[in-house]
Amino acid sequence: SSLNIYRGSTPAINIDNGTGDISFYEDTGTTPKLTWDASAESLNFADNGKAIFGAGSDLQLYHDGSHSRIVDAGVGNILVQGNNLQLVNADDNGTYLYAVNGSFVKLYHNNSERLATTLTGISATGDIDASGLLKVGINDSEYANNYIRFKPTGAAYIDHSTVGQAINFRLSASSSLDTTPLTISTSGIDV
Repeated sequence: SSLNIYRGSTPAINIDNGTGDISFYEDTGTTPKLTWDASAESLNFADNGKAIFGAGSDLQLYHDGSHSRIVDAGVGNILVQGNNLQLVNADDNGTYLYAVNGSFVKLYHNNSERLATTLTGISATGDIDASGLLKVGINDSEYANNYIRFKPTGAAYIDHSTVGQAINFRLSASSSLDTTPLTISTSGIDV
């Protein structure tokens, strides 16, 4: 047996006395859109049934039949708080992102670590492909207009900078760059 609550003659709520399940119907009273499953101890929302939070319906959680959505309709940020954060795939056997409080943030590709923050900067595993201008190093008065500056080991510098239309390549054994670089311009190569 069950207990039925009506809105006029339209079913609104059904409580199954045998199972303890509770069904909440939509406005026509034909389809339950929210169900409490007592044995599973779970609250089930039908597709497009939203859990809404905030006076202005600011936060909405729902599944639209194809995608699960977290919608922030307010003006603030969505904050996820915790000491550590890990985003994993649906099977819980692959990691997308892993962040540890006070330590690293790691990004993964196909469950393999590719980029991580470190105490002194970042660490990349694998190739670094850049379709645009790759800027490495600093841009101050000593190294003005440097676009790529590598420091492979010790104090050896490889520098590439642009001056007008010319491209200068410098190799230096100290932090002071060679004043007579190899220059490639529209008129040729000058050493």
